[in-house]
This record gives sequence, C-alpha cells and structure tokens, in this order.
Amino acid sequence: MYHVRGVAIRGGNMAVRILLVVAVSIVFCGCSQPAAPPEQAEKEGVEEAVEETPDGEKIQKEVSVPPDVPAYTLTKDEMGMVGSFDARVVSASTDVTSGEDLEAITRELWADTTRADTMQVVFYPNEPTAETTGSGMAFLSEAAARATFQEISARGADPNAIEADVQKAMQNDGISVIPTQEIVDNLIEEECAKWDTTTMGTPPPEWDCPGY
Repeated sequence: MYHVRGVAIRGGNMAVRILLVVAVSIVFCGCSQPAAPPEQAEKEGVEEAVEETPDGEKIQKEVSVPPDVPAYTLTKDEMGMVGSFDARVVSASTDVTSGEDLEAITRELWADTTRADTMQVVFYPNEPTAETTGSGMAFLSEAAARATFQEISARGADPNAIEADVQKAMQNDGISVIPTQEIVDNLIEEECAKWDTTTMGTPPPEWDCPGY
C-alpha cells in the first residue's frame, strides 16, 4: 500500500500506475525537508539573463513568470550536479497541486536561479508530511535537459522518447512539470467512474468516490 497525501492506494493495475507517477516526482530531492525556509521574491513578466554552460557557451535565458504565482515556502535550496551540469535542488511546500500552479512556481524559482544549468523542484503540502504532490524541472540548454532525462529514465529507455521530452521542455522555456497529486486524483476519479460494485465490491473509502 502506498500513500499520496494521505490517500492509500491499493489493488492491481491502479496501484502500479500511481506508483510509476510518484516514482518520477521524487527521484531528485528525496523526501526530507530541512526546517529553515528562505524568503521568496515576487516576480512577473519575462526574466532574462545570460548564463554560461560548462563548455563556455553563453546562453540567453528567457523565462516568463505569471503575475499571480501561488504562495509557497522553500524548505530546501542546495546546489548539486547532474552529470557535468550544475543543478539547483529545491523543495517547496504549497497548498496548490495543479500543473498550472506548480509550473508558475517552477518558473519563478528558475527566473531567480543563477549559476545553474538545471533545476529540480519537489513540491510538498504545507501540513507536515513526507508525501510529495509534484515535481518541476528547468533547463538552461538541450544538453542539460538531455543529461537530466537520461539520468531519470529507466535503463534501456527509448532514446526517441527521451529526445521528445527534451524538445517539449525546451519549447516551454526549458520548463517541465509533473503534477503528481493532480494525476493521482484524476486516475482515482477515472477508477471511481468505472467501478463495478457487483464484481469488485465497495471502492476503497479513501478514494472518496461519489455515492459510496
């Protein structure tokens, strides 16, 4: 049995699907949250900066930041490495879980990031817990994105699929987000809609299916 924000997931293919979603979102930063949160800054518009890659190439980083970024608190902010690339590794607690909201936070954090080729964010709910609600990634270059996706992909993963992820991120200001909790909630909603009580009994109460 696995818990995502207090929702116990059990039973067959549903559990496998949800575990796969969650595994990707926690691969970078683990589940610990240091106690001292740095302050966040307010941003809007398009942030521009010139960054330098490990081979000395100068890249103009442009990332748009929406004016209504949801509230969040940083609980971890460290530097690390992904291959030969400098990586900012962040944890953030927030009440929001949608892909749109998590991307807005990722964009603001990336706009504030300097001297890093890539950034990884793991999101948590505001209440004390080690359960993640999503993850975000940001990349300065295709090379940094490719190195990151290759690192988190399963051994023997299709190179074409990795390249598709790289290009999708780079077409989105170098941003990629996995809204784990939103995906899990949607999967549970789908399971509730097709649940057959005749053959399967009552759905798990923690799914909170309508009518049960």
